[in-house]
Amino acid sequence: MGSGILADLDQTYRFRHINDRPGADGRNRYSRAFVQRVKEIVDRYGDRLGAIEILNEPNANQILHWETLGQEKAVNPEIYGRIAVDLYETVKPAHPSVQFVAGSLLHDRESGQTDHLDWLRAVYESTAVRDYVQRTGRYPWDGISIHPYNLPPEETLADLRRLRALQTEFGDTSGVWVTEIGYPAAPPEWSVSGIMDPTQQEIQQAEFLREVYTKLRDETPFVDRVFWFKYEDFGDGHDYANWGLVRLRDSAFRYGREATPWPRKPAYMVYQSLARPEMLPTAPVPPPPDAGSDVWYFPETGHTLRGPFLRYWLDHGGLALFGYPKTEVFFVAGRAVQYFERARFEYWPEFRGTPYEVQLGLLGWYV
Repeated sequence: MGSGILADLDQTYRFRHINDRPGADGRNRYSRAFVQRVKEIVDRYGDRLGAIEILNEPNANQILHWETLGQEKAVNPEIYGRIAVDLYETVKPAHPSVQFVAGSLLHDRESGQTDHLDWLRAVYESTAVRDYVQRTGRYPWDGISIHPYNLPPEETLADLRRLRALQTEFGDTSGVWVTEIGYPAAPPEWSVSGIMDPTQQEIQQAEFLREVYTKLRDETPFVDRVFWFKYEDFGDGHDYANWGLVRLRDSAFRYGREATPWPRKPAYMVYQSLARPEMLPTAPVPPPPDAGSDVWYFPETGHTLRGPFLRYWLDHGGLALFGYPKTEVFFVAGRAVQYFERARFEYWPEFRGTPYEVQLGLLGWYV
C-alpha cells in the first residue's frame, strides 16, 4: 500500500492559450474557462471577497512571455475586454459588493513609458467594451489598477496622472487602484546582538515609501487604494528578493507558521505610522495613574518615562542631552526600545546592574 499524487495536466489550459484565436463571439476556450472559474470562486466566498483583479499585468505578463519563449507578452486587448465584460455581466449582479478591478498594468520600462497606456487604450476600444458601454452607459469594472514600479515618486505621480487623463478621455470615472508599488532593500547581515544598523538601501526604501505614499494621499484624489509590495522578503531557496518590509527569518524563504518578522526594516515603521498612526507608540497617551517620582509624564509630547530608562535619562544628561520622549516603550525583536528627540534607548536585561543595561542607538538612522 502507498500514497501519491496523480496529476492530469491539460496543456490546453496553459496561460499562453489565452491568446488563441477567438470565435465569432470574441471568446476562446481559455477565456470561457477563466470566467467560469472566477464565477465559481466568487460564488463560493461571496462578500468575503473585497475585490477581484482581472489577471496580473496582462500588458506585460511574465508567464505569457515564458510560455511563448519570448514571442508574446501581452494579452490580446480584444480578448481581455471580452473577459472583463463577461465577468461583470455574469458575476457582478449576484455579488454587487465585490469590486472588479481591470488593468493591473505594469509600467513597461523595457518598451517605453506609455506602452502600458497604449495597451489599455486598445482595451477601451475593444469590441466587447465599446458594445457594453453603448448598452449600459458605464464601463465593465469598478476600478483601473496599475503597478508603477521603477519610478521615483514624482514620476510615479506623473504616470498616474497620464492614466487618469486616458480614463477621462474615454469618460471612465472609476477610481485608480495602485495594487502594487515597492522598492527593494537588502537588510544588514545578521548580528548576534540583535542590533543592526539599517543599510543604505533600507534607508532609501523608507524614504521612498514615505514620500510616495504622502504624495499619493495629498495629490491624487482619484486614487482609491494603494498596496505595498510586499510585507516580507521572499526567495527561491537560494537568495532573497528584498521587496519586503520585514524578513521572516524563521520561514526559510517560505510562509512559515512560526515565522518571526526580524529584522523589521525602517520602512516597516514608516508604513505603520501612515496606515495606523493611532496604533504606534508615537501616539500621545494620557497621564498615567502612577505618575510620580518613579514615573514621569511629559505633557509636551504626551509620553511617559519610567524604570531603567528614566534612571539612565536622569544620570546621563536628561532633557538637555536626550530631549523629550517621543514614544512609549515598544519592542523590537523582544528588546524594549524607546525613542527620544535625540536618542534611541535600548534595554539589555542580560546586563542588568551594569553600565550597559541601557544602550543607545542612532536615532537618525531609524526614524
